[in-house]
Amino acid sequence: MSSRHNLLMLACIAVPVALVVAVYGFGIKSTAIYWMALLACPLMHLVMMHAHKEKEGKNKEGAQCH
Repeated sequence: MSSRHNLLMLACIAVPVALVVAVYGFGIKSTAIYWMALLACPLMHLVMMHAHKEKEGKNKEGAQCH
């Protein structure tokens, strides 16, 4: 795996977790932030799927990233 792939995976995990920690840890009462934290996981998943498809399109040998 490339370091760019690892950074993308880390970001897609860290952003939703950080939002959840911020909502519960700091006692934030905003419902907008709660919904952003809830929707961050599926949205980041879509970003990862798009990045994976781009890599497959560039990889002519048929090798997988995992």
